[in-house]
Amino acid sequence: MNAPGSEKMHQSYRRAIQLAEAELAKRQSDPSVRSSLAVYLIRDAQPERALAEIDQVLSQTDLPPQVLFNAALVVELADQRRRSMTLLARALAAGYRLREISAEPDLVKLRADPEYHKLASRYEK
Repeated sequence: MNAPGSEKMHQSYRRAIQLAEAELAKRQSDPSVRSSLAVYLIRDAQPERALAEIDQVLSQTDLPPQVLFNAALVVELADQRRRSMTLLARALAAGYRLREISAEPDLVKLRADPEYHKLASRYEK
């Protein structure tokens, strides 16, 4: 596994970004591709670009749960907790699984937030 911030990790994300951008050139309005690109960008320390992609995604309607989750992840990693919680609520309401949120390592700090516990309690079985 590549260490966070390592050159090898940066190269991996740079390649993922290139592939996502190539796919996006073919399917410009595809929210899944665009939200994945935003995740790669935020993980490659490009928050401005990542947020711009997410804002574009969120301008669309009827987004799938995975896209809403990706958006929540990106804005959380960009230090926008309140916005992230709102997007997580939308993802859960659209059918995203709480256990997937619980397993995401990049959301450890968010899961410690009392507001997250209030939200999660509505979806725990």
